[in-house]
Formats: sequence, C-alpha cells, structure tokens
Amino acid sequence: MDMSLSHLDGRGHVRMVDVGAKDETRRFARAWGQVHMAKDTIEKVTAGTFVKGDVLAAARVAGIMAAKQTGTLIPLCHPLPLSYVGIELLPLVDGKKIIIVAEAGVTGKTGIEMEALTAVSVAALTVYDMCKAVDKQMSIDSIALLEKYGGRSGHYLNPDFAVAVTTSNPLELRLGMEMRLTKRNNDYLLECHDNAKGEVCFVMERLPGFMAHFGAGEMPCRPSAGVFLLGESVLKLLPLSPGQETASLSVAKAGVVGSGDIFAVLC
Repeated sequence: MDMSLSHLDGRGHVRMVDVGAKDETRRFARAWGQVHMAKDTIEKVTAGTFVKGDVLAAARVAGIMAAKQTGTLIPLCHPLPLSYVGIELLPLVDGKKIIIVAEAGVTGKTGIEMEALTAVSVAALTVYDMCKAVDKQMSIDSIALLEKYGGRSGHYLNPDFAVAVTTSNPLELRLGMEMRLTKRNNDYLLECHDNAKGEVCFVMERLPGFMAHFGAGEMPCRPSAGVFLLGESVLKLLPLSPGQETASLSVAKAGVVGSGDIFAVLC
C-alpha cells in the first residue's frame, strides 16, 4: 500500500488531489468524541434549563451544518454532495460527559471521514458554547474515526475502538433488552434472549483495544460511564452485582444488528 502523502506534489507543495478518474461508490463514515463537564452542568443539559435553549438540539443541528461545510472549512477537502448526516448525543450524568457520534454518507469519488469528524468537532464546540457560562472547565477529547467504507480501501475499523461482529441470526434489539459479554475459547460473545428467536449470539474475534484488559478477567470499563455501539443500537453497561463474573449491558437505543456490523466502545 502506498503510504505517501497524497496532498503533496513532487516538490512538496500542497495540492488538492485529482479524483476525477475514480469510480463513484457508496461511502460511509462514523466518528465520535466526548465533552467532559461538571455534574451540575450535565444535569442542567438534561433538564433543559439553559437560557440559550436546548443544548443537545443546537449541537445536533450545528454538527449537521458543519458536515455540509467541510469542503470550505478544511482547505484540501473536496466538496461532497452529502446524501446523509446523522448525529447522536448521549448525555451521561454519572459519567459527567456527553458522548457524540456522527455518521455521514455519500455516493462519490472520495472518502467522507472528514465530514463525520467535522460534525463531531463542531457539535462538541457547540455544547461548550452553550454551557460555558456555567462551566469553563469543560474539555473535549477522544475525537476519532470509528469506521469507514467505500472505495478502494474497503472497510476500515479503528482497532482501538471497534470490531466487527458475526451472527447467524440478525436481530432487532429492543429498548431495555439485556445482553451478556462473555468469553468462550478465543472468541468474545454478546449474548441475549429473544422471544421469537431464542438465544442469539454475536461473535467477535477480539475486543476493541481499549477493552483488551477484559481478557484478564476484569470488567471492560467503569459501570458509571460504559457506553457501546452495536450496529444501529446503543448499549449501556449495567451496575455490577456482588460476585458477578460477566458484564451485562442494556439496550438504551433500539436498532437492528447483523453480521458485519460493529461493536464499538465509547467509554
């Protein structure tokens, strides 16, 4: 694979890459980030008591608008006719932070990861702007690409945060459904019970890098802050019971999961 910087010409000068000869393909990218804040601040966010208005709604709209302006904001990005932008903001009161996940899609000749990353960044900055009057110690971090696909590079998963799952039974996860994270031989499993399909299992060959210590018998992350993506759904880590040996997760946002979807840790 050619690892040279495509934005530099033979003399080392920056340029906008010529993508005219590339085929148009369906492209998708998903990115995430988080805003840390005081507990009093996030309680105000969830209660909707800020004078400026609805913090989460403003951040969502700002992120979508920013994605559409990426070609203007980032000098060497190509302007793309976006077909889809979606943003999820997940406030965690006990974790004292807001997790932001952005998705973008297009049929085009170049990747769309910059649009997803820009959407997360501007949504996070908007949260800061909306809340800075009461909390100037907020911080923004962990902005990273989770996955992208389309074009010659195929499907990329950020190994620190995400892995692909396989299953013989695609399933629509319902709100409140519980799942167990276990290890069997060399595989990691997410297991749940469905009234129609019985026991359903999602298999992973490994865990995301930030959960690697789970293989040593520890829990994957702090119970107060554990948030995960599984396909279209969002999972939250449940509090641990005394003597509990497996991690349990609850579906906080319903969605469909099938083979090839991702399991991503956002904690």
